[in-house]
Amino acid sequence: MDESRKSTPVERKIIDYIRNDFKEGFLMEIKRISESGGQNVYHVEVSQDNNLYNLDFNANGVLIKSEIEPTYLASNHDDYPEL
Repeated sequence: MDESRKSTPVERKIIDYIRNDFKEGFLMEIKRISESGGQNVYHVEVSQDNNLYNLDFNANGVLIKSEIEPTYLASNHDDYPEL
């Protein structure tokens, strides 16, 4: 989100959601996307606890989709030779 402008009421509602639900998280991005039906969706990325949370909010600031992906690669210790 561009810090040089004031946030909209919907963006403030989304930011409040992030502050309440991701106390240790880092807000990476808020991006407004227009869908084919003319509806605005706000896509948000939050990093917390080695996970990236991809969240979508509707034009009223209500969470409509949530996906989690790890930000680290799980290591397979079997790939390492024994010492």
